[in-house]
Amino acid sequence: MRRGLFNFATASLLFLAMVIAAIWVRSLFVCDQIVTSGVARDGAGESQWMRAYISSRGFLLVRRDDQRYQVYDVSQPIAPSRVTSGDTSSEYRRTEPSLIRGDRLLGFGWQRQVIQVPSDNAAITLTIRLMIVPLWVLIVPLLPLPLLWIARHRRRSRAGYCPHCGYDLRATPDRCPECGRITAEVR
Repeated sequence: MRRGLFNFATASLLFLAMVIAAIWVRSLFVCDQIVTSGVARDGAGESQWMRAYISSRGFLLVRRDDQRYQVYDVSQPIAPSRVTSGDTSSEYRRTEPSLIRGDRLLGFGWQRQVIQVPSDNAAITLTIRLMIVPLWVLIVPLLPLPLLWIARHRRRSRAGYCPHCGYDLRATPDRCPECGRITAEVR
């Protein structure tokens, strides 16, 4: 039972590592995206959110945008400290590509930007969060168990040991006394 569970876990992790490796190679040639979005309402206003998972150029980009639309009382002017002006499209274009090109440490990157755009009686606050992770880093934690399985399998397959249970067969080379299997030399 324990060996079967170990073999299943090893095969699952190896399969997952191979899938991530295939996505890594594919991301060098094709940009794939998964995008989800939604709307949330509360007492202070309306909030829209968007999540994007992008694989491109060997990296996984996780992007989270939160746009909050907040209506103020028309009789009171908007305080300058609450809202600063800024064009959302030009601010976004100016910051995101720089992070993708070179503002990273060992391939990892993180950026958070808040843009506030005022109007007559409302303010739109756009919060952009971007995280970049190299895809090969996701493979590394999956490999120790398959490498351990390979090392155990090689140790068992050495001459003079049972290939099924690893028992030393020097005393009984024709049959394993531990599991009862007939060795390949007798067959």
